[in-house]
Amino acid sequence: MPLSPNIRGALFMMVAMAGFCLNDAITKYSSQSMNMAQVMLI
Repeated sequence: MPLSPNIRGALFMMVAMAGFCLNDAITKYSSQSMNMAQVMLI
């Protein structure tokens, strides 16, 4: 069953927000033990 463009767009937005939250959590976790310059390079 093909998805409508609106549903597909909503799913892409949900995946993008999950990726942003995961990136933010990894950055905050790694900045506890690494130098900020190293975190920015990752």
